[in-house]
Amino acid sequence: MKAQAAGAAPGPHARRFGYSILALFFALGSLRLFFLVLPHAFARSAMVAEGVVHGEVPWRIFQSRVLGPYLVHALDVMTALTAPEAYAYCALAVLFLAGLSVLVLTHRLHDPSRPALAAFLIFQAGFVLLLPCIWLYIWDFISLLVFTFFNYFVLRGAKRWQYALLFVVAVLNHEIGLVIAGWLVLDPIFKYYAGPATRAARAPFDRASFLLGLGLSAAGVATIATLRRVLLVREVPPPDGLGPLTRNWGDFQFNLIQNWDAIAKSFTLSPSETYQFVVPMFLAAVVVLAIRLARSDLARFGALAAVTLAMVASFLCFGLVLETRVLQPLVPFVAMHGWAMVRGRKPGA
Repeated sequence: MKAQAAGAAPGPHARRFGYSILALFFALGSLRLFFLVLPHAFARSAMVAEGVVHGEVPWRIFQSRVLGPYLVHALDVMTALTAPEAYAYCALAVLFLAGLSVLVLTHRLHDPSRPALAAFLIFQAGFVLLLPCIWLYIWDFISLLVFTFFNYFVLRGAKRWQYALLFVVAVLNHEIGLVIAGWLVLDPIFKYYAGPATRAARAPFDRASFLLGLGLSAAGVATIATLRRVLLVREVPPPDGLGPLTRNWGDFQFNLIQNWDAIAKSFTLSPSETYQFVVPMFLAAVVVLAIRLARSDLARFGALAAVTLAMVASFLCFGLVLETRVLQPLVPFVAMHGWAMVRGRKPGA
């Protein structure tokens, strides 16, 4: 009996404590790395986010990303901290919660193909891989937490109200949260048409989720447009100019040509170019992973694969992919599905 007790799995309290220590250690280590590599960029990122609170942003598209900046500003107001210090504490808290969520939520799946520790280590490796960039805003950190829960909801089969609540948080943080509504629209379609071949065996089309997704999409777009129109006081001169091939259209910055040019020039082993080809390789890995996930179970994961590919396309068209912070929402997807697909096992097998 003593031998059995010695070899028993840790209890839930011991496991949560261990997960908390692990998540805190990596959160501190990741932020320490960023402080060492780009100390001034962190402070500049804090001031850009502070500009969102006052309606003075370098680009109009930032003005709808209110959740993170207002949280940082609230901490700044309630304490004697400076804006960069308040941002540092908020970033640490969110990064800790994101890492802890990967551990706890993946463990709750009880899926042998998705071990919690493997998902956590992939998450941390992905975050650090995309960390050295010019900017790193509070909404980039919050996106890690949002999309960790989103991927968990898809795996667990969450209720509609849970998706709706997550969508509200996601859209107030960043417009990429619209993909959650897109998933609600696409998932009933994939489940219906990729399900059993015979109509009698098919589950009925989930019209409620489909209509909810359409409604949330419309509400999200309206919310983003309203926040940008109502809260924007003025656009201040940007600290760094746009790329020469970027087209600024107010609510959009079209960067596809700029990104293709940057990606084409990134494939060099010159140390001065900092091996930037790792970034397009990461994007290629995400695309392959999404396709493999869809092929493993199209009815269950087709919509998730579709919105993930849409995110990649969105970043290529409207983000600057070598400003690697924009790719952070993809990290939870890789972390929570990568191990299962690499091992070649079907979900839940």
